[in-house]
Amino acid sequence: MTQQNTDTDNYLKCREAEQTHVCAQCGGNLNTIWNAEKNNYVLRCANNAEHRGGKRKETDIEVIKRGEASTVIGRGVQENIEKYWQEIPSANPLLPKADTATGVVISSEQMQGMVKFAESVNLKAYLGHVCLYFGKPYVTIDGYYYLKNVLGYKFAIATAPMTPEERVSYMVAEGSHAYLARALTRGGDEIARGIGIVTAEEINEPSKKHPDQFASPVVHNKPQIMAEKRAEWQLMQKIIPLGVKPKPEEEQPEKTLPDTERAEKDIATFFER
Repeated sequence: MTQQNTDTDNYLKCREAEQTHVCAQCGGNLNTIWNAEKNNYVLRCANNAEHRGGKRKETDIEVIKRGEASTVIGRGVQENIEKYWQEIPSANPLLPKADTATGVVISSEQMQGMVKFAESVNLKAYLGHVCLYFGKPYVTIDGYYYLKNVLGYKFAIATAPMTPEERVSYMVAEGSHAYLARALTRGGDEIARGIGIVTAEEINEPSKKHPDQFASPVVHNKPQIMAEKRAEWQLMQKIIPLGVKPKPEEEQPEKTLPDTERAEKDIATFFER
């Protein structure tokens, strides 16, 4: 590939990332600029050129899973949504239905075990905080983000594809997608990192049951997103402790929980924004 083609490909990737990512430190928009020092196109925060790294824009469902609905739409919404889904499980779209690795439908006994595991680490199965992977319960990335919020951790998470030098350092094979996730203080200092790699073999692995299909269509179609999520998950696993209870909040005035009708209205309002 010529230098010109390489520049064009990188420019297009940066412009695409402008639509899907925001600044990791302030949440502002990202702009594509030419970096003469790196002789390459890079993404920069539109608000502050000193800010480092980007993060994916959260979907409405991710906002709920991570316990952030109240900060997005207003105080009390997260509580309303959680109460509604806890009391009416049939309306809950977030409970896992099958084993992530095997696709086998989760039994009622496994579901009970998953709920108990989630409770033991101060998470909520009905918010999709845990999953089954080859029959064993694991905390999902959204579960770790939820703990990050309720435990009061203030670091930002910035993710980016590995540079050529980083790929060499981490011995990433040709054809693999590789990302680094960094935990940054408010001042931009790095305190920890996680790596996420999707190999070429994973991307093209055929299904054992259906050889004409891929073992994981998600990995095949969006390997870069999977690598990015794996880097974030590994980073969070390093930093966020399981089983630690959040500090009690300052005493608030007594308030009455909203009824189901009010909770449904809040949910509808959230998804209409």
